[in-house]
Amino acid sequence: MINQCSNIKEVQDFYQYMDVLLVQDGGCAPGYNPVTAFLVNDLEKNKRSCFIAYEGFKSLVSGKIVDFRRLAYDKNLFHSLEHIPGVINAAPLSEDRGASFRTERYREFLKDDRQKEAASHIHKRGVKALITIGGNGTFAGTKDLCRFLDKSIQVFFIPVTIDSDVSHTECIGQHTGVECGAEKIRCYMADARTHKRIYIVEMMGARGGFHALHSCLGARAHLAVLPGTELDIRKAAQALAHKEEAVIVVAEGYKEKERIRDGFEGNAALYFCQELLSTNISLNKRIVCEAFARDIRGAAPNNIDITLCQQMAHNTTQYLVDGKSRLMSSVSSGHSKEIPFDVITTENHIHHEFYKISNRLY
Repeated sequence: MINQCSNIKEVQDFYQYMDVLLVQDGGCAPGYNPVTAFLVNDLEKNKRSCFIAYEGFKSLVSGKIVDFRRLAYDKNLFHSLEHIPGVINAAPLSEDRGASFRTERYREFLKDDRQKEAASHIHKRGVKALITIGGNGTFAGTKDLCRFLDKSIQVFFIPVTIDSDVSHTECIGQHTGVECGAEKIRCYMADARTHKRIYIVEMMGARGGFHALHSCLGARAHLAVLPGTELDIRKAAQALAHKEEAVIVVAEGYKEKERIRDGFEGNAALYFCQELLSTNISLNKRIVCEAFARDIRGAAPNNIDITLCQQMAHNTTQYLVDGKSRLMSSVSSGHSKEIPFDVITTENHIHHEFYKISNRLY
């Protein structure tokens, strides 16, 4: 550990000033570690040195030496530094699942005083560029933090989120998420046909419902139930009464406000099930409600997401080298462009025509 090093002064000097500081935060998704590895590789090629917060925004607020690590991708560079505690070989991260340097939902970072503390530690350690990696909450935290950072500090954001809840771009993790999600739904479809059941499955989708919708479409499930969409519950129940089997995909954010208002403690799938049963239409089948499963978060990123990782890492490095700041790399269908922070929103939108064709129930 860093604080157990025999040469404390060497460690203090090593971590006193940081060139580029990376921060992983937010819910785990496929691609966090690979994009981190690719960033380090590209930045090293441009003669920049990379540090990373050990536990996301939480470490920025704490700001102690033990809260940071040094990443080295080049083999020779790593071997020259590995005697110093906290130096990590970044190359294997390109194959690692999960997010190795994040913390669990650090809600304290919503407070201005915590953001000011983080900014103070960033200034104190002479950080020249900050790159944050995560989803909608991470972007919101990054944008808020910018209020307290000197304009000379370059800041960038890279979107990694299964639910694609950052606007104007594809997001690292969304492609893997849909592939894994659709495969889960196909398994429920097979079991529903075998046992003549109705499955109601909760999946990711806190606001727009991208993941739930596209997982439903990919598996050809019978219905996607999404936040903010109008649905005729009685019509759905009547259709189910005449089906031998069915699989319904419910986004986790479905009627969240109503569930809170009603004091409902179950998940979105259970809530939708209760709505169906409240019609008093007999469905004459066993109904099984499944809660959101987190195994998708730990999936290995597929080729499309790995390609996205490399594109976004390369683009972000180029923005940094060019002296730009407050930007996100946007990639759509392989085409890249830069998006200013002020343009980005974190309410993902679904295409209405996709929503219409996802309804195979009635």
